Amino acid sequence: MSLKYLKDGFDIHGGAVELQFPHHENELAQSEAYTGRSPFVRYWLHGGVVFVDGKKMAKSLGNFIPPRQLVETYGLDPVRYFMLRELPFGSDGDFSHRAVVSRLNGDLANDFGNLAQRVLVMIHRDCAARLPEPETFAE
Repeated sequence: MSLKYLKDGFDIHGGAVELQFPHHENELAQSEAYTGRSPFVRYWLHGGVVFVDGKKMAKSLGNFIPPRQLVETYGLDPVRYFMLRELPFGSDGDFSHRAVVSRLNGDLANDFGNLAQRVLVMIHRDCAARLPEPETFAE
């Protein structure tokens, strides 16, 4: 399949750290032996395992959540924010819809919402409700 879509190799190949041995090592050996190209994969990225409500996410378990579905439900930027905050690269992470809503409400709605409100009040109070014209920076 990889030869059909990616031709002669991968720049980046990734997966869960649990697949590093033996799956990825065997895949690499077989691909390089078949194609004669070495390295067949330039960079390997192995992240942690994602859990959904405490159970390992897997298509075979029926708890796989397609990223597109998350984006349609929450929006692209909120999903990116949640993933960066809750699923750190290289570590295991636990996903739940409750966790997404909690993180978004806690950080984005409360923390950033409060910051935006304070900035708007300051602009209204101290700048006659208008953004000041940018000035050149002087040392």
